[in-house]
Amino acid sequence: MNILMPCKTKTEPLRTAKSVLESRGHACLLYPFESAAKTADKIRSATFDAVVVTESAALAGVPDGMRTIYLSYDFFCAERRFPSVSSCLVAHDDLTFDFITHGARDKSVHTCGIPLRDAYRRTLPQSECRRALGLSEKRPVFLMIGETVSLSVLKSTVRAMRTLCPDAQSILLGSSESRRKSWMSAFAGDPNVFVSDTEMDLPLAMCASDAVFTPALSAFVCAAARQEKIVTLLHSAVPRARKNAGFLDARGAAFRGKTAADNVSYACRLLESDRLRGNMTAAQEKTILSDAEERFLRVIES
Repeated sequence: MNILMPCKTKTEPLRTAKSVLESRGHACLLYPFESAAKTADKIRSATFDAVVVTESAALAGVPDGMRTIYLSYDFFCAERRFPSVSSCLVAHDDLTFDFITHGARDKSVHTCGIPLRDAYRRTLPQSECRRALGLSEKRPVFLMIGETVSLSVLKSTVRAMRTLCPDAQSILLGSSESRRKSWMSAFAGDPNVFVSDTEMDLPLAMCASDAVFTPALSAFVCAAARQEKIVTLLHSAVPRARKNAGFLDARGAAFRGKTAADNVSYACRLLESDRLRGNMTAAQEKTILSDAEERFLRVIES
């Protein structure tokens, strides 16, 4: 199949969709969406079998009758009014009604989950990952993902770690070089907080960790859940993350405390209790679909 992927932003789910489809021999083109007219011109210039998007606005210019697939990458319906699409792939069964009320046709809605690239699904022995990162194998490791999170939230979380789990080693990751530099300055006096001066390998750090502190961005949460990590949700100013957090916390797949101390305290309790940790793992298995990639392919190739 020859598939066009128009997008305003190159979202992680769209990159994942491209990677998964190309692994099956399909040709995929990520195309920066500028206007409906340019998208229409692009479609006329080549033969495409389908269009895959993660933003409904990117469907503008797609002619009627062309097969269109909308891949949702949130645990809520982000669209005010849903356009007519051939297939609408949602993250959880409980979201089906929301998408239908926003205009998706009943038979077009399929529960898919959140597909992840191979890199996000990688699991290695924890001890091997810790040695690779120069971390102690005997002390707890807390991974903090700082995307969309304020410095004050990160500082509060680190303070709580020092108080409630003083032996913990903390890894702080982010994709922005400027933010990493500000973090290095802010935590320069704390030898237990490691901030890489490069964009560290996230899957490696996740494998090395005991608990993951992250904003409720779907790729990060799902990757951690698939590795059966303790997941606590950092407060983010991004509305998308706040909505995802409500859904995940309500189902026990992740924990969202009112304060940083609540989050750290909860993670420490789960580290010490096989029963509580097992409860979260069971909730994650019900909420986070481990076969999302296969479900996505079945819909595309049907």
